[in-house]
Amino acid sequence: MSADIAAQIRRNAGDYQSFVQDLTQWQTKIEPSAQPSASAPAAASASAQPSMIASPAVSAPPQRIRGSDFGAWDKFDVDRALAELDGVPETATVASPAPAAVAPVITASPPTPFIADLEACLIEKEKGNAYFGKGDYTRAVACYTSSLEKDPRHTASRTNRAMAALKLQRWAAAAADCTSVLDGFIDSATGVVVPADPKNVKALWRRGVARRHLNQLVAAKSDLERARVLDPQQAAVKTELERVLEELELSQQAKHDLPAANVPRRRLFIEEINRPIDEKRSSAAAAAAALPSSHSHALQPATQTALAPVSRPSTEAAQQDPPSPAPADSGLLPPATLSASGTASESSTRALPAVPATLSMFERDWRTLARRPDARAALGAYLAQITPAALPSLFGAQLEAEHLADIGAVLADAAGPFGDAASGVARTAAVVRHLAKVPRVGLAFKFLTRREREAVWKNVVLARASQDPALLSELPAIQRAMGLLVN
Repeated sequence: MSADIAAQIRRNAGDYQSFVQDLTQWQTKIEPSAQPSASAPAAASASAQPSMIASPAVSAPPQRIRGSDFGAWDKFDVDRALAELDGVPETATVASPAPAAVAPVITASPPTPFIADLEACLIEKEKGNAYFGKGDYTRAVACYTSSLEKDPRHTASRTNRAMAALKLQRWAAAAADCTSVLDGFIDSATGVVVPADPKNVKALWRRGVARRHLNQLVAAKSDLERARVLDPQQAAVKTELERVLEELELSQQAKHDLPAANVPRRRLFIEEINRPIDEKRSSAAAAAAALPSSHSHALQPATQTALAPVSRPSTEAAQQDPPSPAPADSGLLPPATLSASGTASESSTRALPAVPATLSMFERDWRTLARRPDARAALGAYLAQITPAALPSLFGAQLEAEHLADIGAVLADAAGPFGDAASGVARTAAVVRHLAKVPRVGLAFKFLTRREREAVWKNVVLARASQDPALLSELPAIQRAMGLLVN
C-alpha cells in the first residue's frame, strides 16, 4: 500500500509541474501579441493628432473677399461655406485613448519544498524497505533515518526503523521510536511539531516487543492489550501478548519462591558433650533443683523408677548421646544446616520441561531453568534433551546473541551436559556442528562481547575440535558460518 501511495504522490507532483509549464508557455505566447495591441491606440492617436492639429497651420486662414471683387464672388461656393459653418470643429479637444487591458503575469515557480521533501522521504523509505527485505537491517536503519530527516512527520518510516532496530536487538532505540509515534514530539532540528498517533497498532506492538526484552513486562502487557483492542485480528499481537503473560506468570511464581530461599538464617553452635549418663542425669537434676518451685513439677518424673541411677550402663547406651535440648525459639528458625546432597537431590527430582517445539517455548523454559539454584545443571540437562539436528529448525532465522552465549556457557564444561567425557565430547561436537548451520549464527556471533566470543570459540569450538577429528575437518566451514573466515 505504501508503494501505491508513493507512486500516486509522484504522479500528482508531475501533473502539477506540467500544469505550471503550460501556463508559462501560454504567458510567453501572449506577451508579444499583447504589446502591439496596447500601443496601437496610442500610435493611431499620435498619427491622427498631427493631421488634426497641424492642418490649420499648413492651410492659411481664408482671406476675406472684398465687396468690389466681383470675380471672387462668382467663384464663391455658398454650399461649401454653409457646410463648414454647420460642422463641429475637431481641433477643440483630443480624447485620450483608453488604456489597454494588461494580461495577468504568471511566473513559473519550481515545485514547493513540501512536495519535494515528501517525494525524497518516500524514496528513502522504499530504499529502506528493500534493504529490510534483504536482511540488511543496518542499511535499512540508515535509509529510514534519512527519510525522517526529509520529513519528520512520516510515521511509516519511524515505525519501520523501530522494526529494524528490533532485528538488530536495539531494544531501547526501538521503544523510543514507537513512543515518538504514539505520544508525538517536536523535532529539535526543524522545529516541526509531529502529532501523536496513539492508535497506531504497529507502534504499540513493536514497543511491547521491545519492552518485553527490556524486562518491562507490565508496560509491555499494557501496550499489547491496547493493540489487541484496536486490531483483534492481528495474530502477531496475540502471540506476543500470550508470551508476555506467560513470562509474567513465571516471574510472579519466582517472586513467591524467592522469600523462602532468602530468609535470613542464624547459625546454631552445637556443643558435643561426651560425659557418662550418670553425670548427665545428675547435672540435669541439679538444673531442675535450681528452678523455682512453681516450675519444678514440670521436670519431675511421673514415677520414681525413672530416676534410679544406672550403675553399669550398657555399651550401646554409652555410645549414644542424648538429644540436646532445643532452645526456646527453635520452632521459629529454619534448620541449622542444609547438606549439599540434600539440595542436589531435591533439585534433581524436579521435572524438566518437555522438548520445545517452537522458539518461544525454548525461551520460556530456558528463562525458568536459569532462575533455579542448579541453573547450570538444569540447563545442561534441558539442552541434552534436544536432538542436535533439530537446532536449525528450532531457531530458524531468530537466533539471538544471548541464546548463543548461554548455550556456549553450558557446553564449556569438560564433559558437557551429556554425561561422561567420552559421550559428552561427541554430543557437544554434534551441537556445535548443527549450530553452525543456523542462518543467523554469524550475526549472533558478531553481537557477542569480546569475552563471550573468545569463550564460545576457544572453550567450545576449538576445545571440541581438538578432541573430535570429524569436527576438526569441518572447522573452516564453521569459521565461515560465524564470519571468522571470508570466502
